[in-house]
Amino acid sequence: MPNDTANPKDERSLLDRILNKAEDLATLEILTTVGTVEKDAASGRYNAVVGANTPAILTKIELIEGDIVTVFHRDTLTGDLEELREIHKEREAQGMQIINDRIAAVKELVKLVADLRGARQAKDQSP
Repeated sequence: MPNDTANPKDERSLLDRILNKAEDLATLEILTTVGTVEKDAASGRYNAVVGANTPAILTKIELIEGDIVTVFHRDTLTGDLEELREIHKEREAQGMQIINDRIAAVKELVKLVADLRGARQAKDQSP
């Protein structure tokens, strides 16, 4: 039988986690590079190894301020790596869609928490 009583501590914890993750939604960084990757042992994530001579394009978008910075390695502007710009452009579009989807999901989670809290309060106040 499902538990229909919501724990206020769990609701608060969920809301806190949502709000903390909202900070991650404020900046979108997109890195397109030709090179190698290393696995971070602590997180298990793969990270690009980028040095001063690594052909790369980096875009950083501050969603709240609206600032956009894109840095191109000179080798990505002409020659064999010119098509890297198109790949990067596609990744920027995908990244923006992911951000939009995450914002919508966060809105739904916040609404869910508010609805659960309201339902619990209504139940607590009923005779």
